[in-house]
Amino acid sequence: MLFEPILTNPQATVVGTIVGVEVFLNRDTRDSLSVAERSYLHDSFKYTGGGLVLTALAARSMFRAGLPFRIMAANPCEHFGTGGETLY
Repeated sequence: MLFEPILTNPQATVVGTIVGVEVFLNRDTRDSLSVAERSYLHDSFKYTGGGLVLTALAARSMFRAGLPFRIMAANPCEHFGTGGETLY
């Protein structure tokens, strides 16, 4: 065969569905935001961003201190989420 199809039929169906949903849901149908709405949205995302920064800093400091290694060394089953109760 000279040209191989890039996508099979199920793959083309999934890709077509994703593209269709994106086009339908991301169309511009809204009016522009008022000043009060824009301010409220900005403040909300400011708090969300601050929470993400604090979470990232806590995770980085725990990782640099070696906490994940100590947890896995103390009880390897906890690393897999099975807990110690499934061993008995």
